[in-house]
Order: sequence, then structure tokens, then C-alpha cells
Amino acid sequence: KITGPVLVPKDSVKPPIADLQQVKGTISAPVDIFKLANPTPELVEKGKTIFQTTCATCHGTEGKGDGIAGATLNPKPRNFTSLDGWKNGPKLT
Repeated sequence: KITGPVLVPKDSVKPPIADLQQVKGTISAPVDIFKLANPTPELVEKGKTIFQTTCATCHGTEGKGDGIAGATLNPKPRNFTSLDGWKNGPKLT
């Protein structure tokens, strides 16, 4: 049982953290998905980067649903290279 004051070495005391500044949200402009139906090389490259960083662990590097993290999921990740299982088809229109 500690009965007296606790001495804390000066080095271990951190300065208080300032409150984070609040930033109001914004509304993004709508996206016309039909303009994206004719992709540019820049959009394709951006899509590849996004897929590799956020999707490939489950869907696999080639989109076949065989990613390492997807092995434990139920249901299994979609195989984007197969036409099976699409309710409304794989196209935008």
C-alpha cells in the first residue's frame, strides 16, 4: 500500500494532447457511372491499384475468388472471372 505521494520522473510525463480540430463534412458531386463504362488508361491503372490494396486479399490477385484471406469466409468471395452467380449480369447496363 502506498501511503505517500508518488514521484514520477520528469521524462515520463507527456504534455497534454491538444483537441483535434473538427472539420465539417462535405457532399461530393454525383458520379455518372456510365462515363466510367469507357475507361481511360488512367482509370484502369487507378482501379488496379485500388483492387490490389483493398480487394486482392480476399478475391485473389486475378479476381478469381481465391485470395488468402477469402479462404475463411462464408460465403466465399466472388470469382469476377466467371459469369455464374450474377443476379443482374456483370455489366452496368
